[in-house]
Amino acid sequence: MKNRLTYFAIRAARVAFAALFFVLACTSCNSARRGAAQQGAGERVFALTGEGEIIGEVSASGVYSFKGVPYATAQRFMAPEPAPVRHARLDCTNYGAVPPQVIYEREDAEANWYSVEEGTKEEDCLNLNIWTGDMRPGTKQPVLVYLFTGYTIGHSHELAGYDGEYMAKHHNMVVVTPNHRLNSFGFLDLSFMGQKYQHSANAGLLDMVAALRWIKSNIANFGGDPDNITLMGQGTGGGKVLTLMSMPQTEGLFHKAIIESGSLFKVMDSKYSRRIASIALDELGITAENISIIDTIDHAILRAATSTAFERVREMAYEEGNSNAFVEDDNLIDYFGWAPTLDGVVLTEQPYLAAPQRGRNIPLLIGTNKHEVTPSFYDVNFSSLDERGQDSLVISRLGSLYSAAEEQYRLSYPRTTYNPRELFDLDIAFRRMALNLAERRYNESGSAPIYMYLFGYESPTEDGVFRSHHALEVPFALGNTEAARSMTGATNEALTLSEKMSAAWAAFCHTGSPQSPAMPQWPAWAPEGGATMLLGRGNDADCELVYGHDRGIIDLMGRYENILKVQLEIRENN
Repeated sequence: MKNRLTYFAIRAARVAFAALFFVLACTSCNSARRGAAQQGAGERVFALTGEGEIIGEVSASGVYSFKGVPYATAQRFMAPEPAPVRHARLDCTNYGAVPPQVIYEREDAEANWYSVEEGTKEEDCLNLNIWTGDMRPGTKQPVLVYLFTGYTIGHSHELAGYDGEYMAKHHNMVVVTPNHRLNSFGFLDLSFMGQKYQHSANAGLLDMVAALRWIKSNIANFGGDPDNITLMGQGTGGGKVLTLMSMPQTEGLFHKAIIESGSLFKVMDSKYSRRIASIALDELGITAENISIIDTIDHAILRAATSTAFERVREMAYEEGNSNAFVEDDNLIDYFGWAPTLDGVVLTEQPYLAAPQRGRNIPLLIGTNKHEVTPSFYDVNFSSLDERGQDSLVISRLGSLYSAAEEQYRLSYPRTTYNPRELFDLDIAFRRMALNLAERRYNESGSAPIYMYLFGYESPTEDGVFRSHHALEVPFALGNTEAARSMTGATNEALTLSEKMSAAWAAFCHTGSPQSPAMPQWPAWAPEGGATMLLGRGNDADCELVYGHDRGIIDLMGRYENILKVQLEIRENN
Protein backbone atom coordinates (compact mmCIF):
# COMPACT_ATOMS: atom_id res chain seq x y z
CA MET A 1 0.00 0.00 0.00
CA LYS A 2 2.86 2.29 0.91
CA ASN A 3 4.55 1.64 -2.45
CA ARG A 4 1.32 2.41 -4.33
CA LEU A 5 0.95 5.72 -2.48
CA THR A 6 4.54 6.57 -3.27
CA TYR A 7 3.96 5.69 -6.93
CA PHE A 8 0.86 7.87 -7.19
CA ALA A 9 2.61 10.71 -5.37
CA ILE A 10 5.55 10.60 -7.78
CA ARG A 11 3.21 10.32 -10.75
CA ALA A 12 1.14 13.29 -9.54
CA ALA A 13 4.29 15.33 -9.05
CA ARG A 14 5.44 14.48 -12.58
CA VAL A 15 2.05 15.47 -14.04
CA ALA A 16 2.08 18.71 -12.07
CA PHE A 17 5.62 19.47 -13.19
CA ALA A 18 4.76 18.74 -16.81
CA ALA A 19 1.69 20.98 -16.59
CA LEU A 20 3.74 23.75 -14.96
CA PHE A 21 6.44 23.40 -17.64
CA PHE A 22 3.77 23.65 -20.36
CA VAL A 23 2.24 26.77 -18.77
CA LEU A 24 5.65 28.40 -18.37
CA ALA A 25 6.61 27.55 -21.94
CA CYS A 26 3.38 29.01 -23.28
CA THR A 27 3.71 32.04 -21.05
CA SER A 28 7.30 32.56 -22.16
CA CYS A 29 6.32 32.31 -25.80
CA ASN A 30 3.35 34.61 -25.38
CA SER A 31 5.32 37.05 -23.24
CA ALA A 32 8.08 37.33 -25.82
CA ARG A 33 5.42 38.06 -28.39
CA ARG A 34 3.97 40.67 -26.08
CA GLY A 35 7.27 42.35 -25.28
CA ALA A 36 8.75 40.69 -22.19
CA ALA A 37 11.89 39.47 -23.93
CA GLN A 38 14.35 42.00 -25.36
CA GLN A 39 13.64 42.66 -29.02
CA GLY A 40 15.44 44.67 -31.67
CA ALA A 41 14.70 48.31 -32.42
CA GLY A 42 11.77 48.72 -34.81
CA GLU A 43 10.38 45.25 -34.17
CA ARG A 44 6.65 44.90 -33.66
CA VAL A 45 5.17 44.06 -30.26
CA PHE A 46 1.57 43.17 -29.40
CA ALA A 47 -0.73 43.97 -26.49
CA LEU A 48 -4.29 43.03 -25.68
CA THR A 49 -6.83 45.70 -24.70
CA GLY A 50 -10.52 45.48 -23.91
CA GLU A 51 -11.28 46.54 -27.49
CA GLY A 52 -8.89 44.13 -29.20
CA GLU A 53 -5.22 43.57 -29.92
CA ILE A 54 -2.92 46.47 -30.80
CA ILE A 55 0.50 46.64 -32.42
CA GLY A 56 3.35 48.73 -31.03
CA GLU A 57 7.05 48.83 -31.65
CA VAL A 58 10.38 48.64 -29.83
CA SER A 59 12.61 51.71 -29.57
CA ALA A 60 16.39 51.74 -29.88
CA SER A 61 16.61 51.75 -26.07
CA GLY A 62 14.37 48.67 -25.78
CA VAL A 63 11.24 50.51 -24.63
CA TYR A 64 7.86 49.37 -26.01
CA SER A 65 5.65 52.17 -27.28
CA PHE A 66 2.03 52.17 -28.39
CA LYS A 67 0.79 55.42 -29.91
CA GLY A 68 -2.63 56.63 -30.93
CA VAL A 69 -4.42 53.94 -28.92
CA PRO A 70 -8.21 54.62 -28.95
CA TYR A 71 -9.64 54.84 -25.44
CA ALA A 72 -13.12 56.20 -26.25
CA THR A 73 -15.24 57.67 -29.01
CA ALA A 74 -17.59 60.66 -29.01
CA GLN A 75 -20.00 62.60 -31.15
CA ARG A 76 -19.50 66.35 -31.21
CA PHE A 77 -20.46 68.02 -27.88
CA MET A 78 -21.54 64.66 -26.45
CA ALA A 79 -20.07 62.71 -23.52
CA PRO A 80 -17.53 60.08 -24.57
CA GLU A 81 -18.51 56.44 -24.96
CA PRO A 82 -16.35 53.29 -24.83
CA ALA A 83 -14.31 52.66 -27.96
CA PRO A 84 -15.81 49.91 -30.18
CA VAL A 85 -14.51 46.36 -30.01
CA ARG A 86 -12.26 45.44 -32.96
CA HIS A 87 -11.67 42.00 -34.47
CA ALA A 88 -8.55 42.96 -36.43
CA ARG A 89 -5.27 44.09 -34.90
CA LEU A 90 -4.84 47.87 -34.82
CA ASP A 91 -1.52 49.45 -35.80
CA CYS A 92 -0.47 51.78 -32.97
CA THR A 93 3.07 52.59 -34.07
CA ASN A 94 2.39 56.25 -34.96
CA TYR A 95 0.88 59.12 -33.00
CA GLY A 96 -2.85 59.54 -33.43
CA ALA A 97 -4.67 62.76 -34.24
CA VAL A 98 -4.51 65.66 -31.82
CA PRO A 99 -7.65 67.75 -31.15
CA PRO A 100 -8.49 70.75 -33.34
CA GLN A 101 -7.20 73.78 -31.49
CA VAL A 102 -6.71 77.50 -31.48
CA ILE A 103 -3.54 78.48 -33.33
CA TYR A 104 -1.26 80.48 -31.06
CA GLU A 105 1.04 82.87 -32.92
CA ARG A 106 4.34 82.74 -31.06
CA GLU A 107 7.25 85.15 -31.07
CA ASP A 108 10.18 83.86 -33.15
CA ALA A 109 12.27 83.19 -30.06
CA GLU A 110 9.34 81.46 -28.39
CA ALA A 111 8.69 79.27 -31.44
CA ASN A 112 12.35 78.24 -31.54
CA TRP A 113 12.32 77.57 -27.80
CA TYR A 114 9.27 75.28 -27.86
CA SER A 115 10.21 73.63 -31.19
CA VAL A 116 6.55 72.72 -31.76
CA GLU A 117 5.38 69.77 -33.86
CA GLU A 118 1.68 70.33 -34.40
CA GLY A 119 0.57 66.86 -35.52
CA THR A 120 -2.61 65.95 -37.40
CA LYS A 121 -5.71 67.71 -36.04
CA GLU A 122 -9.01 65.83 -36.18
CA GLU A 123 -12.15 65.65 -34.09
CA ASP A 124 -11.67 61.90 -33.73
CA CYS A 125 -8.82 62.44 -31.26
CA LEU A 126 -9.64 60.34 -28.19
CA ASN A 127 -6.43 58.36 -28.16
CA LEU A 128 -3.44 57.95 -25.87
CA ASN A 129 0.22 56.99 -26.00
CA ILE A 130 1.96 54.40 -23.81
CA TRP A 131 5.63 53.73 -23.04
CA THR A 132 6.72 50.72 -20.99
CA GLY A 133 9.94 48.80 -20.47
CA ASP A 134 8.43 45.55 -19.21
CA MET A 135 5.12 44.01 -20.24
CA ARG A 136 5.32 40.73 -18.38
CA PRO A 137 2.10 39.82 -16.55
CA GLY A 138 2.20 40.82 -12.90
CA THR A 139 5.08 43.28 -13.29
CA LYS A 140 3.05 46.03 -11.61
CA GLN A 141 5.15 49.07 -12.48
CA PRO A 142 3.86 52.44 -11.26
CA VAL A 143 1.91 54.36 -13.89
CA LEU A 144 2.44 58.05 -14.67
CA VAL A 145 -0.39 59.74 -16.59
CA TYR A 146 0.70 63.12 -17.95
CA LEU A 147 -1.96 65.69 -18.93
CA PHE A 148 -0.79 68.31 -21.43
CA THR A 149 -1.29 71.98 -20.71
CA GLY A 150 -4.07 74.06 -22.22
CA TYR A 151 -7.79 73.99 -22.87
CA THR A 152 -7.39 75.74 -26.23
CA ILE A 153 -3.95 74.63 -27.42
CA GLY A 154 -2.98 70.98 -27.02
CA HIS A 155 0.56 69.73 -26.56
CA SER A 156 -0.13 65.99 -26.42
CA HIS A 157 2.95 65.21 -28.45
CA GLU A 158 4.01 68.59 -29.76
CA LEU A 159 6.83 68.96 -27.25
CA ALA A 160 9.69 66.49 -26.99
CA GLY A 161 9.68 67.12 -23.25
CA TYR A 162 6.48 65.05 -22.90
CA ASP A 163 7.95 61.81 -24.28
CA GLY A 164 7.73 58.89 -21.81
CA GLU A 165 10.59 56.71 -23.05
CA TYR A 166 13.23 57.88 -20.55
CA MET A 167 11.07 57.28 -17.48
CA ALA A 168 10.00 53.86 -18.75
CA LYS A 169 13.59 52.85 -19.49
CA HIS A 170 15.46 54.24 -16.49
CA HIS A 171 12.85 54.27 -13.72
CA ASN A 172 10.73 51.15 -14.30
CA MET A 173 7.51 52.95 -15.03
CA VAL A 174 4.65 52.99 -17.49
CA VAL A 175 3.99 56.46 -18.92
CA VAL A 176 0.69 57.43 -20.58
CA THR A 177 -0.20 60.70 -22.36
CA PRO A 178 -3.89 61.01 -23.34
CA ASN A 179 -5.48 63.45 -25.78
CA HIS A 180 -8.86 65.04 -25.13
CA ARG A 181 -11.14 67.53 -26.86
CA LEU A 182 -10.28 71.23 -26.58
CA ASN A 183 -11.90 74.67 -26.94
CA SER A 184 -15.46 74.66 -28.35
CA PHE A 185 -15.52 70.90 -29.00
CA GLY A 186 -14.56 70.23 -25.39
CA PHE A 187 -16.07 73.12 -23.43
CA LEU A 188 -18.82 75.01 -25.28
CA ASP A 189 -21.75 75.25 -22.86
CA LEU A 190 -24.88 74.51 -24.90
CA SER A 191 -26.78 73.12 -21.93
CA PHE A 192 -29.49 75.78 -22.26
CA MET A 193 -30.34 74.23 -25.63
CA GLY A 194 -31.76 71.08 -24.10
CA GLN A 195 -31.00 67.71 -22.54
CA LYS A 196 -29.00 66.55 -25.55
CA TYR A 197 -26.24 69.05 -24.72
CA GLN A 198 -26.20 68.63 -20.95
CA HIS A 199 -22.54 67.50 -20.97
CA SER A 200 -21.22 69.90 -23.61
CA ALA A 201 -19.70 72.37 -21.13
CA ASN A 202 -17.38 69.68 -19.78
CA ALA A 203 -17.10 67.14 -22.60
CA GLY A 204 -13.31 67.53 -22.64
CA LEU A 205 -13.18 66.90 -18.91
CA LEU A 206 -15.27 63.74 -19.33
CA ASP A 207 -12.76 62.63 -21.98
CA MET A 208 -10.07 62.69 -19.29
CA VAL A 209 -12.25 60.64 -16.96
CA ALA A 210 -12.80 58.12 -19.77
CA ALA A 211 -9.04 57.94 -20.36
CA LEU A 212 -8.41 57.24 -16.68
CA ARG A 213 -11.04 54.49 -16.70
CA TRP A 214 -9.44 52.90 -19.76
CA ILE A 215 -6.01 53.04 -18.11
CA LYS A 216 -7.34 51.49 -14.92
CA SER A 217 -8.89 48.61 -16.89
CA ASN A 218 -6.07 47.96 -19.37
CA ILE A 219 -2.73 49.09 -18.00
CA ALA A 220 -1.89 45.72 -16.40
CA ASN A 221 -1.49 44.36 -19.95
CA PHE A 222 1.38 46.82 -20.39
CA GLY A 223 3.14 45.92 -17.14
CA GLY A 224 1.45 48.69 -15.15
CA ASP A 225 -0.10 48.60 -11.70
CA PRO A 226 -3.74 49.76 -11.86
CA ASP A 227 -3.59 50.46 -8.13
CA ASN A 228 -0.58 52.78 -8.36
CA ILE A 229 -1.42 55.54 -10.84
CA THR A 230 0.00 59.06 -10.56
CA LEU A 231 -1.72 61.93 -12.35
CA MET A 232 0.61 64.75 -13.41
CA GLY A 233 0.02 68.05 -15.19
CA GLN A 234 1.75 71.36 -15.80
CA GLY A 235 0.15 74.77 -16.17
CA THR A 236 -3.52 74.31 -16.96
CA GLY A 237 -2.61 70.62 -17.10
CA GLY A 238 -2.06 70.98 -13.35
CA GLY A 239 -5.44 72.67 -13.16
CA LYS A 240 -6.88 69.58 -14.86
CA VAL A 241 -5.32 67.39 -12.17
CA LEU A 242 -6.86 69.55 -9.45
CA THR A 243 -10.26 69.52 -11.17
CA LEU A 244 -10.22 65.73 -11.63
CA MET A 245 -9.23 65.35 -7.99
CA SER A 246 -12.36 67.29 -7.03
CA MET A 247 -14.72 64.92 -8.87
CA PRO A 248 -16.37 61.85 -7.33
CA GLN A 249 -16.29 60.25 -10.82
CA THR A 250 -12.50 59.76 -10.48
CA GLU A 251 -12.58 57.98 -7.11
CA GLY A 252 -9.99 55.19 -7.24
CA LEU A 253 -8.80 56.06 -10.75
CA PHE A 254 -5.53 57.64 -9.55
CA HIS A 255 -3.60 57.49 -6.30
CA LYS A 256 -1.00 60.29 -6.36
CA ALA A 257 -0.90 63.75 -7.92
CA ILE A 258 1.78 66.07 -9.27
CA ILE A 259 0.72 69.67 -9.95
CA GLU A 260 3.32 71.85 -11.64
CA SER A 261 2.63 75.59 -11.93
CA GLY A 262 -1.08 74.93 -12.23
CA SER A 263 -3.02 75.58 -9.03
CA LEU A 264 -6.06 77.19 -10.68
CA PHE A 265 -8.67 76.95 -7.99
CA LYS A 266 -11.87 77.96 -9.72
CA VAL A 267 -13.63 76.91 -12.89
CA MET A 268 -15.92 79.06 -15.01
CA ASP A 269 -19.27 80.19 -13.69
CA SER A 270 -22.10 78.88 -15.86
CA LYS A 271 -23.55 82.38 -16.28
CA TYR A 272 -20.46 83.27 -18.31
CA SER A 273 -20.08 79.99 -20.18
CA ARG A 274 -23.71 80.15 -21.33
CA ARG A 275 -23.33 83.77 -22.39
CA ILE A 276 -20.35 82.80 -24.53
CA ALA A 277 -22.33 80.05 -26.23
CA SER A 278 -25.41 82.24 -26.66
CA ILE A 279 -23.47 85.05 -28.36
CA ALA A 280 -21.61 82.55 -30.55
CA LEU A 281 -24.92 81.04 -31.69
CA ASP A 282 -26.23 84.53 -32.52
CA GLU A 283 -23.09 85.15 -34.59
CA LEU A 284 -23.76 81.94 -36.49
CA GLY A 285 -27.48 82.56 -36.92
CA ILE A 286 -28.33 79.43 -34.97
CA THR A 287 -31.52 79.15 -32.89
CA ALA A 288 -33.30 76.42 -30.99
CA GLU A 289 -35.13 75.52 -34.22
CA ASN A 290 -31.96 74.88 -36.25
CA ILE A 291 -29.54 73.97 -33.46
CA SER A 292 -28.58 70.74 -35.24
CA ILE A 293 -26.47 72.85 -37.62
CA ILE A 294 -23.86 73.22 -34.89
CA ASP A 295 -23.18 69.50 -34.96
CA THR A 296 -21.57 69.79 -38.41
CA ILE A 297 -20.32 73.37 -38.71
CA ASP A 298 -16.66 73.83 -39.70
CA HIS A 299 -14.25 74.30 -36.80
CA ALA A 300 -12.72 77.49 -38.24
CA ILE A 301 -16.16 79.13 -38.50
CA LEU A 302 -17.07 78.02 -35.00
CA ARG A 303 -13.73 79.29 -33.68
CA ALA A 304 -14.29 82.74 -35.20
CA ALA A 305 -17.75 83.03 -33.67
CA THR A 306 -16.60 81.96 -30.21
CA SER A 307 -13.65 84.37 -30.36
CA THR A 308 -16.11 87.23 -30.87
CA ALA A 309 -18.23 85.90 -28.02
CA PHE A 310 -15.24 85.78 -25.68
CA GLU A 311 -14.41 89.43 -26.33
CA ARG A 312 -17.97 90.54 -25.58
CA VAL A 313 -18.32 88.43 -22.45
CA ARG A 314 -14.94 89.65 -21.23
CA GLU A 315 -16.27 93.20 -21.47
CA MET A 316 -19.36 92.15 -19.51
CA ALA A 317 -17.16 90.57 -16.83
CA TYR A 318 -15.15 93.77 -16.44
CA GLU A 319 -18.34 95.82 -16.17
CA GLU A 320 -19.53 93.49 -13.41
CA GLY A 321 -16.25 93.88 -11.52
CA ASN A 322 -14.56 90.65 -12.55
CA SER A 323 -11.29 90.60 -14.48
CA ASN A 324 -12.01 87.12 -15.78
CA ALA A 325 -14.77 84.55 -16.08
CA PHE A 326 -14.05 83.17 -12.63
CA VAL A 327 -14.97 84.53 -9.24
CA GLU A 328 -12.26 87.08 -8.42
CA ASP A 329 -9.70 85.88 -5.91
CA ASP A 330 -6.23 87.02 -4.86
CA ASN A 331 -4.93 83.53 -5.57
CA LEU A 332 -6.10 83.35 -9.18
CA ILE A 333 -4.22 84.27 -12.31
CA ASP A 334 -6.06 86.78 -14.50
CA TYR A 335 -7.28 84.11 -16.92
CA PHE A 336 -10.16 84.17 -19.34
CA GLY A 337 -10.72 81.43 -21.88
CA TRP A 338 -11.88 77.90 -22.50
CA ALA A 339 -12.05 75.91 -19.30
CA PRO A 340 -14.40 73.57 -17.41
CA THR A 341 -17.66 75.01 -16.11
CA LEU A 342 -19.44 74.64 -12.80
CA ASP A 343 -22.47 73.24 -14.62
CA GLY A 344 -24.19 71.36 -11.79
CA VAL A 345 -24.05 68.13 -13.82
CA VAL A 346 -20.43 67.11 -14.32
CA LEU A 347 -18.97 69.63 -11.88
CA THR A 348 -21.04 70.42 -8.81
CA GLU A 349 -18.32 71.98 -6.63
CA GLN A 350 -15.48 74.40 -7.23
CA PRO A 351 -12.21 72.42 -7.40
CA TYR A 352 -10.41 74.73 -4.98
CA LEU A 353 -12.97 73.71 -2.34
CA ALA A 354 -13.56 70.07 -3.27
CA ALA A 355 -10.09 68.86 -4.31
CA PRO A 356 -8.29 69.40 -0.98
CA GLN A 357 -11.04 67.50 0.80
CA ARG A 358 -11.49 64.68 -1.72
CA GLY A 359 -7.76 64.36 -2.21
CA ARG A 360 -6.76 64.43 1.45
CA ASN A 361 -5.43 60.87 1.23
CA ILE A 362 -3.65 61.37 -2.09
CA PRO A 363 0.08 62.22 -1.80
CA LEU A 364 0.73 65.55 -3.51
CA LEU A 365 3.89 66.91 -5.16
CA ILE A 366 3.40 70.56 -6.02
CA GLY A 367 5.59 73.46 -7.10
CA THR A 368 6.31 76.34 -9.44
CA ASN A 369 9.14 77.94 -11.43
CA LYS A 370 11.05 80.91 -10.14
CA HIS A 371 10.17 83.21 -13.05
CA GLU A 372 7.17 81.54 -14.75
CA VAL A 373 5.95 84.21 -17.22
CA THR A 374 9.35 86.00 -17.26
CA PRO A 375 8.00 89.55 -17.77
CA SER A 376 11.37 90.89 -18.97
CA PHE A 377 10.93 88.91 -22.21
CA TYR A 378 7.32 89.82 -22.95
CA ASP A 379 7.25 93.44 -21.69
CA VAL A 380 8.44 95.51 -24.67
CA ASN A 381 8.92 98.60 -22.49
CA PHE A 382 11.40 96.61 -20.43
CA SER A 383 13.15 94.42 -23.00
CA SER A 384 13.90 97.40 -25.26
CA LEU A 385 16.04 99.01 -22.55
CA ASP A 386 19.69 98.35 -21.82
CA GLU A 387 20.74 96.88 -18.48
CA ARG A 388 21.05 100.24 -16.78
CA GLY A 389 17.67 101.37 -18.06
CA GLN A 390 16.05 98.12 -16.88
CA ASP A 391 17.47 98.62 -13.38
CA SER A 392 16.18 102.19 -13.26
CA LEU A 393 12.70 101.13 -14.43
CA VAL A 394 12.42 98.49 -11.69
CA ILE A 395 13.58 100.88 -8.98
CA SER A 396 11.18 103.62 -10.10
CA ARG A 397 8.22 101.24 -10.32
CA LEU A 398 8.75 99.92 -6.78
CA GLY A 399 9.34 103.39 -5.41
CA SER A 400 9.57 103.49 -1.62
CA LEU A 401 9.29 99.70 -1.43
CA TYR A 402 12.46 99.07 -3.44
CA SER A 403 15.00 99.00 -0.57
CA ALA A 404 12.87 96.58 1.45
CA ALA A 405 12.26 94.43 -1.65
CA GLU A 406 15.98 94.18 -2.37
CA GLU A 407 16.67 93.21 1.23
CA GLN A 408 13.95 90.54 1.25
CA TYR A 409 15.15 89.11 -2.05
CA ARG A 410 18.72 88.82 -0.78
CA LEU A 411 17.43 87.06 2.34
CA SER A 412 15.29 84.71 0.26
CA TYR A 413 18.02 83.83 -2.27
CA PRO A 414 21.36 84.50 -0.56
CA ARG A 415 23.35 82.43 -3.07
CA THR A 416 21.93 84.12 -6.16
CA THR A 417 23.58 87.03 -7.96
CA TYR A 418 21.34 90.06 -7.50
CA ASN A 419 20.30 92.88 -9.80
CA PRO A 420 17.01 94.82 -9.81
CA ARG A 421 15.78 92.77 -12.78
CA GLU A 422 15.37 89.87 -10.33
CA LEU A 423 12.47 91.72 -8.70
CA PHE A 424 10.87 92.32 -12.09
CA ASP A 425 10.97 88.66 -13.19
CA LEU A 426 10.41 86.92 -9.84
CA ASP A 427 7.09 85.06 -9.87
CA ILE A 428 4.75 85.70 -6.98
CA ALA A 429 1.35 84.72 -8.40
CA PHE A 430 1.97 81.04 -9.22
CA ARG A 431 4.02 80.55 -6.07
CA ARG A 432 1.31 82.08 -3.88
CA MET A 433 -1.36 79.88 -5.48
CA ALA A 434 0.71 76.76 -4.86
CA LEU A 435 1.18 77.70 -1.20
CA ASN A 436 -2.52 78.43 -0.87
CA LEU A 437 -3.47 75.03 -2.32
CA ALA A 438 -0.92 73.27 -0.10
CA GLU A 439 -2.33 74.96 2.99
CA ARG A 440 -5.93 74.13 2.05
CA ARG A 441 -4.94 70.52 1.51
CA TYR A 442 -2.92 70.40 4.76
CA ASN A 443 -5.86 71.75 6.77
CA GLU A 444 -7.99 68.79 5.69
CA SER A 445 -5.90 66.62 8.05
CA GLY A 446 -5.62 63.74 5.62
CA SER A 447 -3.16 60.90 5.91
CA ALA A 448 -1.16 61.72 2.76
CA PRO A 449 1.89 64.04 2.68
CA ILE A 450 2.49 67.18 0.61
CA TYR A 451 5.88 67.90 -0.97
CA MET A 452 6.86 71.33 -2.30
CA TYR A 453 9.49 72.40 -4.85
CA LEU A 454 10.66 75.59 -6.56
CA PHE A 455 12.41 75.19 -9.92
CA GLY A 456 15.16 77.79 -10.41
CA TYR A 457 17.30 76.55 -13.32
CA GLU A 458 17.55 79.16 -16.10
CA SER A 459 17.66 78.07 -19.72
CA PRO A 460 20.73 79.35 -21.59
CA THR A 461 19.01 79.08 -24.99
CA GLU A 462 17.87 82.14 -26.96
CA ASP A 463 20.47 84.17 -25.05
CA GLY A 464 18.85 83.24 -21.76
CA VAL A 465 15.77 85.43 -22.26
CA PHE A 466 13.33 82.85 -20.87
CA ARG A 467 15.10 82.23 -17.56
CA SER A 468 13.09 79.75 -15.36
CA HIS A 469 10.08 80.02 -17.64
CA HIS A 470 6.71 78.33 -17.36
CA ALA A 471 6.94 74.67 -18.54
CA LEU A 472 10.77 74.52 -18.50
CA GLU A 473 10.76 72.02 -15.63
CA VAL A 474 8.81 69.38 -17.59
CA PRO A 475 11.70 67.95 -19.67
CA PHE A 476 13.85 67.95 -16.53
CA ALA A 477 11.26 66.00 -14.55
CA LEU A 478 10.71 63.48 -17.35
CA GLY A 479 14.37 63.06 -18.31
CA ASN A 480 14.10 64.75 -21.70
CA THR A 481 16.70 67.54 -21.55
CA GLU A 482 18.47 66.23 -24.66
CA ALA A 483 15.28 65.65 -26.65
CA ALA A 484 14.04 69.14 -25.66
CA ARG A 485 17.43 70.83 -26.07
CA SER A 486 15.80 73.88 -27.69
CA MET A 487 14.30 74.57 -24.24
CA THR A 488 16.97 73.22 -21.90
CA GLY A 489 20.20 73.83 -23.79
CA ALA A 490 21.17 70.20 -23.08
CA THR A 491 24.19 71.34 -21.06
CA ASN A 492 25.98 69.06 -18.60
CA GLU A 493 24.31 71.01 -15.79
CA ALA A 494 20.88 70.48 -17.36
CA LEU A 495 21.54 66.75 -17.69
CA THR A 496 22.72 66.50 -14.08
CA LEU A 497 19.67 68.34 -12.75
CA SER A 498 17.38 66.23 -14.92
CA GLU A 499 18.85 63.02 -13.52
CA LYS A 500 18.14 64.28 -10.01
CA MET A 501 14.64 65.48 -10.77
CA SER A 502 13.51 62.49 -12.82
CA ALA A 503 14.72 60.20 -10.03
CA ALA A 504 12.72 62.23 -7.49
CA TRP A 505 9.57 62.28 -9.65
CA ALA A 506 9.93 58.53 -10.22
CA ALA A 507 10.41 57.90 -6.50
CA PHE A 508 7.20 59.81 -5.84
CA CYS A 509 5.34 57.65 -8.37
CA HIS A 510 6.77 54.48 -6.81
CA THR A 511 6.36 55.32 -3.12
CA GLY A 512 4.47 58.60 -2.62
CA SER A 513 7.68 60.40 -1.55
CA PRO A 514 10.17 62.20 -3.86
CA GLN A 515 13.09 61.13 -1.68
CA SER A 516 15.84 59.55 -3.76
CA PRO A 517 19.60 59.04 -3.28
CA ALA A 518 20.27 61.91 -5.69
CA MET A 519 18.39 64.44 -3.54
CA PRO A 520 19.05 66.05 -0.17
CA GLN A 521 16.70 65.03 2.61
CA TRP A 522 13.22 66.08 1.44
CA PRO A 523 10.63 66.17 4.25
CA ALA A 524 6.93 66.75 3.75
CA TRP A 525 5.68 70.33 3.62
CA ALA A 526 3.76 71.89 6.51
CA PRO A 527 2.71 75.54 6.96
CA GLU A 528 4.81 76.10 10.06
CA GLY A 529 8.03 74.92 8.39
CA GLY A 530 7.42 75.41 4.71
CA ALA A 531 9.96 72.80 3.58
CA THR A 532 10.69 73.48 -0.11
CA MET A 533 13.26 71.89 -2.42
CA LEU A 534 15.05 74.44 -4.60
CA LEU A 535 15.83 72.72 -7.90
CA GLY A 536 18.70 74.43 -9.67
CA ARG A 537 20.01 77.96 -9.31
CA GLY A 538 20.76 80.00 -12.41
CA ASN A 539 22.83 77.68 -14.59
CA ASP A 540 23.86 75.21 -11.91
CA ALA A 541 22.30 71.88 -10.95
CA ASP A 542 22.39 72.26 -7.16
CA CYS A 543 19.39 71.17 -5.15
CA GLU A 544 18.87 72.64 -1.69
CA LEU A 545 16.19 72.24 0.96
CA VAL A 546 14.96 75.52 2.44
CA TYR A 547 12.25 76.39 4.95
CA GLY A 548 9.80 79.22 4.28
CA HIS A 549 12.60 81.05 2.49
CA ASP A 550 10.48 83.51 0.49
CA ARG A 551 7.67 84.46 2.86
CA GLY A 552 9.06 87.97 3.31
CA ILE A 553 9.39 88.76 -0.40
CA ILE A 554 5.96 87.28 -1.19
CA ASP A 555 4.27 89.41 1.48
CA LEU A 556 6.10 92.56 0.40
CA MET A 557 5.47 92.12 -3.32
CA GLY A 558 1.85 91.41 -2.47
CA ARG A 559 1.71 94.89 -0.92
CA TYR A 560 3.19 96.26 -4.14
CA GLU A 561 0.46 94.56 -6.16
CA ASN A 562 -2.19 96.07 -3.91
CA ILE A 563 -0.67 99.53 -4.32
CA LEU A 564 -0.76 99.15 -8.11
CA LYS A 565 -4.42 98.10 -7.94
CA VAL A 566 -5.31 101.18 -5.89
CA GLN A 567 -3.39 103.45 -8.26
CA LEU A 568 -5.16 101.90 -11.24
CA GLU A 569 -8.58 102.42 -9.62
CA ILE A 570 -7.75 106.06 -8.87
CA ARG A 571 -6.71 106.69 -12.49
CA GLU A 572 -9.87 105.00 -13.81
CA ASN A 573 -12.13 107.01 -11.49
CA ASN A 574 -10.48 110.28 -12.50
